[in-house]
Amino acid sequence: MGTAYPRCDIRRVLLHLPPVAGQADGLPTVVFYGRRGRPVKKPRFIPAELAHQLARKLQARRLGTISVI
Repeated sequence: MGTAYPRCDIRRVLLHLPPVAGQADGLPTVVFYGRRGRPVKKPRFIPAELAHQLARKLQARRLGTISVI
């Protein structure tokens, strides 16, 4: 008998920026995005449909790598 896996309808949107040339540690920067498509300090949960829509818009701007978690 098959089992149903839990499905999450909320996601987080992250933007991974490449390291800045003058940055001492050389680690990439991560920016979190909220429901209104603006950067926020803490990762926020948003509906999956809105998260993917926002990720497509950010990807078109070619700022860095976009993750929807």
